[in-house]
Amino acid sequence: MRAPLPKIEPWTRPLTWGLPIETDRLILRPLKPGDAEPLFAAIQHNLPHLSKWLSWGEHYTIEMARQFEETSVQSLIAQTDLPSLAIPLPLLILWKETNEIIGSHGLVSINAQSRSAEMGYWVAESFTNIGIATESSAALITRCLTPNEQGGYGFNRVYIRHAGSNTASGAVPRKLGMRREGWERQSFVLPGNRRDDLITWGVLAEEWDGDAMRTTLKKPRPDVGVGPHPKPWPEGEHYDPRLLAHGDKRNVTDQYRYWTLEAIKADLAAKSRPFHVAVENWQHDMNIGTVVRCANAFGARAVHIVGKRSWNRRGAMVTDRYVDIYYHEDAQALAQWCDKRNITLIGVDLVPGSQSIIDVQLPEAAMLVFGQEGPGLTPDIIQAAQMVVHLPQQGSTRSINAGVAAGTAMMLWTAQHRAP
Repeated sequence: MRAPLPKIEPWTRPLTWGLPIETDRLILRPLKPGDAEPLFAAIQHNLPHLSKWLSWGEHYTIEMARQFEETSVQSLIAQTDLPSLAIPLPLLILWKETNEIIGSHGLVSINAQSRSAEMGYWVAESFTNIGIATESSAALITRCLTPNEQGGYGFNRVYIRHAGSNTASGAVPRKLGMRREGWERQSFVLPGNRRDDLITWGVLAEEWDGDAMRTTLKKPRPDVGVGPHPKPWPEGEHYDPRLLAHGDKRNVTDQYRYWTLEAIKADLAAKSRPFHVAVENWQHDMNIGTVVRCANAFGARAVHIVGKRSWNRRGAMVTDRYVDIYYHEDAQALAQWCDKRNITLIGVDLVPGSQSIIDVQLPEAAMLVFGQEGPGLTPDIIQAAQMVVHLPQQGSTRSINAGVAAGTAMMLWTAQHRAP
């Protein structure tokens, strides 16, 4: 017999929000008079970084920042009901060492009946990859799920929503052990009318460990990467002072520890091999991220997406930041791009007339093209290809996972064209 559902009293506003909230490196505080100008400057400086995900980024004006400041300040002074605001609890993220505004965090919606709150955040690009959003999220979630009588906000549930392709935002709730509650396919519209999935993560008060600042649902993952670099620091423009000071937790080889993203990308480009990888993207294939990750691992010169520009980046594990990615409307556009550069277009699929990839000599300047999971290459790509190869199989299945096939084909290309 199913246990009765728990009864929850509606949420009421705490007598005090207990602000600011401080962590080891950060201060989360409400807006105060004079914040509009530095907040606007921070947003403008990070516009290329933010406008990919936030619809208001490109249209944010100094007047909007001043109105936001005034409304927030007046609400706190008057102790009015914050949920009446467009953003119930807006907070700035300050870097404690310099008091610099490096982002924004807060509660973007509150449902009093269910005692739940949605949390949102953005962080300046120069402060990414050092755990800022995770640190501020853990602190705010702890405050939200702590009972009112213990100085918290008394919510029963906190949740985070993000675009499916925004893997950086998605990494935050995953690190904190939150439960993935929903995946709404193509229900989120990004700037530029790009359609994407909407992913929801949540945690209940009974699942949150306030002392550990993470959920009790999963065991903490072992720490990865390296900590702060001991002084004296190594010299060179390719080193990132932030990473040297706070550690490097990225999924990179030891050679690139503490390097800036730009330096890593430039070094990879200089060492890249003369083959390219292309993927058809007509059905929002989940394997594209894996293909991108393999392309990075095997040193492909670039990755090409044919069809829809939106794709799920989770499988890429952030490697899409280090490889050049081109977009083509259709097979004809990809073929023309290859013709201009004397690159041989090679379809990879098990179709009638294809040759075993083991039995052929793959051109050095090659474009390996992979189709969607299931249907494989489209007839347009097969017709445009100068060569079609397949991975020889002996089992009963017609095809293997597209990401596995792509990685295998790249490995075979590198076996034929060993780096000097």
